[in-house]
Amino acid sequence: MLRRRLFVYTTAFAVGIVCAFIFCEMAKPLWAAALMIAAGSCVCRLPEDRTLTSKERRVLIISIVTGFFTMVVHFIALSSGAAEIADYDLHGVIKTIRYKEYGYEILAVPEDRSVGRYIRIAYVDENHQLEDELDIYGAIGDYITAGGTLRKFEGRDNPGCFDNRLYQASRGVRCGLTSRYIVIDDNDELLHRIHKRIMSARSGFEESFDGEPELRALVKGVVFGDKNEIDEATRDQFNENGTGHILAVSGLHIGFLFSLLSLLLKRRRTSGVNIFIVTVLICYGEMTMWSPSTVRAVMVMAVSLASTRLRRRADLLTSVSFAALVLLISNPYQLFNTGFQMSFLAMLGIAFAAPALSYFVGDYLSVIIAVQLAIAPITAFLFHRVSPLTVFINIPVTLIASVLVPLCIAGIGLIIIIGNMPVLLYQIIAGLLELLLEVNRVLNMKGSWSFDQTVCSPGLLIIFYCLIFAACSEWMRVQLIRKNYDVIKDAVICLIIPGLIMCMATYNQFGDDELVFLSVGQGDSLHIRSGSDDILVDGGGNAECNIGKDILKPYLLANSTPDIDAAVLTHLHTDHYKGIEELSEIYPVREIILSKQYSRSYESEHSNTRFITTADIIQVGEDCYIKPLWPVERSSTGIIASDEANEFNMVFMVYYRGVRVLVTGDLLEEDELHMLQYYSGTDELDCDILKVAHHGSRSSSSEAFLDAVTPDIAIISVGLNNMYGHPHEQTIERLVNRGVKIYRTDYNGAVGIDINRKGNYRIDLMKQQWSNNGI
Repeated sequence: MLRRRLFVYTTAFAVGIVCAFIFCEMAKPLWAAALMIAAGSCVCRLPEDRTLTSKERRVLIISIVTGFFTMVVHFIALSSGAAEIADYDLHGVIKTIRYKEYGYEILAVPEDRSVGRYIRIAYVDENHQLEDELDIYGAIGDYITAGGTLRKFEGRDNPGCFDNRLYQASRGVRCGLTSRYIVIDDNDELLHRIHKRIMSARSGFEESFDGEPELRALVKGVVFGDKNEIDEATRDQFNENGTGHILAVSGLHIGFLFSLLSLLLKRRRTSGVNIFIVTVLICYGEMTMWSPSTVRAVMVMAVSLASTRLRRRADLLTSVSFAALVLLISNPYQLFNTGFQMSFLAMLGIAFAAPALSYFVGDYLSVIIAVQLAIAPITAFLFHRVSPLTVFINIPVTLIASVLVPLCIAGIGLIIIIGNMPVLLYQIIAGLLELLLEVNRVLNMKGSWSFDQTVCSPGLLIIFYCLIFAACSEWMRVQLIRKNYDVIKDAVICLIIPGLIMCMATYNQFGDDELVFLSVGQGDSLHIRSGSDDILVDGGGNAECNIGKDILKPYLLANSTPDIDAAVLTHLHTDHYKGIEELSEIYPVREIILSKQYSRSYESEHSNTRFITTADIIQVGEDCYIKPLWPVERSSTGIIASDEANEFNMVFMVYYRGVRVLVTGDLLEEDELHMLQYYSGTDELDCDILKVAHHGSRSSSSEAFLDAVTPDIAIISVGLNNMYGHPHEQTIERLVNRGVKIYRTDYNGAVGIDINRKGNYRIDLMKQQWSNNGI
């Protein structure tokens, strides 16, 4: 019979959830069926002996099927309802509230549960109304009334990048409210008064560090998981070192506190002591606003305490499995939450690897090392960053945090009891915070040991984890002692086959695309791949965010592009060139290419800049080249580009295996007419695919120009709900009247073009949300 039944059943339940995710979210029913059949066949293939009974086999199959239908039910609920409600009035209770750069982010429990379990409210406090009146910590649990536009969250815009819809679903949030007003009323219920007392202690603790803003920011991050006040350079150092988990409340923090309490009270493990420990953990959960990782960790600890009191066997693996199963039944989307994955993998690392490591390094260090070994692969996969020194750097950092967190909780406890924190305790905590900063800074070594990492298939990552945990398991040791090599071989096959099917099911369809028009908001960016060469034409840009760091770099790493051979700029408007400038500061960009018109005015720190004219050709691998068409410096017709930035705009024709793609940047109607005059009597402007100029503005894409270029496909790079009203209805109408198929990055996300050797092409879309036939 199975020694750890609940762990195996929970794993089977998770497999069912993954099958349903592929079926519903990825819309790949055949691959979902293949994975279900493979998983079921593997269960049936395992021999019926002392290891697995027929009853346990049936429960495994039922667990897979139950996980599948649980996920389907939640998907239907998530997908139901209107995509947008213009005037929505919300009445509910505040769950969490955080200050953001734009204003406030509030998570509320609505009275109207048809819109979901929670609603995320975004409120821009332009008049500083809330800033003057609101107690952020004390407002949790208060009643809220808000009104504005309610929208469902969108999925990822670019392949391999952040999926906001999936993230919000993992939090139980279906919709977001962009609020015009907010009214908050006090809640005088007993539990809320207790909560306010706890949060008042947290506020008082933070105010103790008001004289040292850097330490205040760090203590809020380390103890409460609030990173908003930590400067970007410090956050980057933690992330590069692989110690960023210290700045997010996790099972490690709860473990520090639980271990200290257990050590202090180990000789008096009565019911009262257990209740005291649970009460402290719950109070800490209140202070952290019950982050998902806190909920998971407290559940694990509560199961452990309950099993001890009831004299029932429940080791760490069983406790972790119970907590995971309860959370996944409640919301199966949590399986795809980064925090869920990392925290449970860390606990599995402790359960499987720590016992073996303890023989070499002792119990305490074995836990730290096991956690780092368990989360290192998924950290590299999720954040595209790896440091070979991560395990070693985490040892001193985690040791400091293991002392710091309990001391901070003790300080908060004293504030609750006596109203203030002793000076000596404050000095010790401040010293530890300074030591933590310095150790992390020194070991960072200016990021020299941290490297960008392109990603592998999630199926391969799952196979890796399954094999590693299986190799470290008690079951494997038993089979090796018994020399049951055939059983081991069958088990390995049963782990690998579903993983390989997952590799194929989750294959990135954009990985084969030669051209990808990226979604960079209100801006343009085109990625061209030919052989080993990678070219970007424009890179978007926004004055309020870093497109190079937040969009281009994650996209490139997620799509196996370790460097950019050349970045070609159409012109120097922010929404076209700024993203490239930002990218070149943090990523290998070998060359920047732009019009010779800018040779006297363009200033860049990039060491290799090339200026070109219409006489030049940009070769991209063997199958592609880029030909500049505009502006011409001088011609027999007397056409000269003006000094206005949009009219410095370069126009390119991309020739790829016979397919012609016209990239127009922000070409204006005046220059369109000049181009028609210059290229009159030639087919130079004729194209198969047109990148519509100026984001679909009515000042471009004139009737005469569209008649000359005759595209079959038009792609509009534009930001969702942009302030300019792009694309203009008149531009859309001109394209529709000519039978041109339109794709838009605001609705369709990234648009990929897969061109085969015969010159035929296929369109790939991140989102199937819009067609020009629906106008």
